[in-house]
Amino acid sequence: MFYLFEIPQKSLPKVDMNFLVALEGEAGPTIRNVILGDNLLSRLPYAEALDYISAAAHRFRDILSKAKPDVVLSGYDGFQSTLLMLVCKAMGIPWFALTYLPIPKGMMGFSPVNVSKGVRAFGPVDPESISEQAEQAIASFERRFLATHVPESENSLRNIFRFVPLRLRNAARNLKSMINGNWDRYTRRSLLDSAKDYARRRRNYIFNKKIRMIDKPPSTPFAFFGFHMQPEMGIDVWAPFYSNQFHVIDCISRALPPSHKLLVKLHRIDSDNWSNAQLSWINAKPAVEIVSPQADTYEFMRRADLVFSIQGTIALESALLGRKVIAFGETMYEDMPTVTRVADVIDLPRLVRKKLNEPPATRMDIQRGLEKLLTRFRKGLHNNWDSDPTDSQLNAFCTHLGFLRSFVQTSDQVREDNVRTESKF
Repeated sequence: MFYLFEIPQKSLPKVDMNFLVALEGEAGPTIRNVILGDNLLSRLPYAEALDYISAAAHRFRDILSKAKPDVVLSGYDGFQSTLLMLVCKAMGIPWFALTYLPIPKGMMGFSPVNVSKGVRAFGPVDPESISEQAEQAIASFERRFLATHVPESENSLRNIFRFVPLRLRNAARNLKSMINGNWDRYTRRSLLDSAKDYARRRRNYIFNKKIRMIDKPPSTPFAFFGFHMQPEMGIDVWAPFYSNQFHVIDCISRALPPSHKLLVKLHRIDSDNWSNAQLSWINAKPAVEIVSPQADTYEFMRRADLVFSIQGTIALESALLGRKVIAFGETMYEDMPTVTRVADVIDLPRLVRKKLNEPPATRMDIQRGLEKLLTRFRKGLHNNWDSDPTDSQLNAFCTHLGFLRSFVQTSDQVREDNVRTESKF
């Protein structure tokens, strides 16, 4: 077993700038976005964060040189995954991130890049089975028998008491590590920072009750935007250039025609992340209103003329309902016929009008789009860490790994054949 660092780093070597610059390719994440996408490193002085990222990248290279893996499996969260991807690419080692489809549940694939748009599954595809699965998923979602998994808000009375034991255990562990000198400031928040963040959120939760919000869709035309949780990989890693959600809201409000309001819905479990001043700024924008986090998102999506999403599952949900969607980040949901990505923010007003004038998608169009999306996935694990995977899910995941291994081995053989062929000339 390898650890990134055996002990917490107290004294870091100076940044190897040439090494970090060499890790950045023509496409893909930059080192600065690696830092800014991490909740802890982004709060450090930039020079110190660079020193740590440099040390971590060198350590990843050493580990990979010793382990000599045929393939590296990862995720998207935190700096470790994205930085590891850059090091793997530089060393010519295949890297894949596990990617999950929220609807229908229990579908997963692998992405060789750090955005979901690259996801694919390996192995045979059964078009008839996929067609049936797509039809059932759309029907179930329309009847509201199927929905994305959203954890219950920590502000609920039940969860306030439910998380007390966990918070106490985490506090005790942090205190012990600080006393023993094993606390790592680069990967773990201090007790003081945790307390400050909790107090900030409770203050926001109380004062934001004074903010004017709506809980039902209006009878007049409107566009709809759902706030992302933040920090969160879907926005900070997959769409870092749109991570300022207030800037995105401003761009949308400027691009909409005067006939439409913009309704901005707060995330149910992250509404206390935003201050009274921030939400008041949204309410002060012309023809912009805030939707209560407790409001029924489904009804707002169903009745919206246009839905905006940076990288959220709201793009898929809206597309399943036949709504027209504009996405800002590169997303796998572009497979759906009503989802269009912003190529240039300056062009947003033209794109808005084009989408509003598009003919509605037919039921068959929607099904074909979902079928296309489903070809990227196979049955496997479900992205809900509140429950352990079943034996059936684990077996399906192992089948995934078998197909991935065959793909990597075949790719290696193809590369070797190409090298042998080129050497003859």
